[in-house]
Amino acid sequence: NDVPEGQVSCNLRNITSFCMDKDENTYSKYEKTDMQFYNSLELIKKQISSCDVLKGRTFPYCFKDIYNGMKESNNQVYTRSLHAEENAFLQISKYGGKGVKGGNLFTTASPCELCAKKAYQLGIHNIYYIDPYPGISLNHILTFGENNNPKMKLFQGAIGVAYILLYKPYIALKDELELMTNINCKKIVSKPVVKTLDRDRDKLENLSIEIIFRFESREKIRCERNMEATVKSENLNKIEKYNIWTGSTYEGIYKLESDESDDYTVKNKEDVKSPYGYVIEFKNEKHKGDKIKICTYTRVEDEEHIMNPYIGHIVTADTNKLVIKVMCPQKIIGNVREIVYADMDMSKLIKEKECKKKIVDNLEVYEFVVEKPNMFYSYSIEWKFI
Repeated sequence: NDVPEGQVSCNLRNITSFCMDKDENTYSKYEKTDMQFYNSLELIKKQISSCDVLKGRTFPYCFKDIYNGMKESNNQVYTRSLHAEENAFLQISKYGGKGVKGGNLFTTASPCELCAKKAYQLGIHNIYYIDPYPGISLNHILTFGENNNPKMKLFQGAIGVAYILLYKPYIALKDELELMTNINCKKIVSKPVVKTLDRDRDKLENLSIEIIFRFESREKIRCERNMEATVKSENLNKIEKYNIWTGSTYEGIYKLESDESDDYTVKNKEDVKSPYGYVIEFKNEKHKGDKIKICTYTRVEDEEHIMNPYIGHIVTADTNKLVIKVMCPQKIIGNVREIVYADMDMSKLIKEKECKKKIVDNLEVYEFVVEKPNMFYSYSIEWKFI
């Protein structure tokens, strides 16, 4: 098993090397240009940096694991490698030679479902193997139909397994490293799931939501959120909300200093990792038709430079107007875009365009205004740090 000829094997690529130089001959264009992938590897690098059991070892990564973790899937199609049977079949096509129809396939392990389909299509007559491969290839593919089914033959005789094992690891290097370090790449890069998201659709109609992300430096970041809404339900005492933050430090959410209202309080939940929960509690119970205005801000830091560069909002209540704004010093971000996702976990991108820049008080200001945003869509401004 190996990657296509001319590409660099997975064992020769590692997290630290990628984050440092992204050598053009070692990493693909996708790996070098996709910001979600880049930020995922930066997140893993943070875990590696705090691990003291590697003792100078590099930490190779499996692209399939990273990508499946990002997309919350488990698809074998994302593997970089070709299986040995595939390689053998392709050599015939590449260099020519006698046809393989009616021929024999010799393989250490019986073929998986992918390679079994290819053997069946090519008309392989006998498949000799030493070890059975777990899966459904025999009962689902190789014995399907009545004609030309390959015959599975367990090899009997002297085999140099002991000799082979001198040069073959008992487990894959990536699995060995995971056991040593307890660092599971796929779990690390999986998106935080808001398991107890309190959808506000039956409680509120948002007249306007304004989100202002103020980035002064990695050590000084705050996100302001101004909401005006009409109450749709009776006996509303509190609203539960969640914040997702991917940077280094989350300090909490508080009432905006300029908000002198004593009608509500903001309490942070004891969440230890994103998403971070908080509760807005009203001093006086709210009823249908009441107008409310809530102004809060979140204090965060990113001293370790690991944040995903975006600020977004998930629409969980009918909203008339949504405004997302980014304010920062000049020439520290670029490739700023307005992004619309047709889901709540920001995986189904349906619209993307450039976000125009304005200069206000010597700051760069980017604004994304959406009238009547769609329910359960996600809207964001995303960028790259220069």
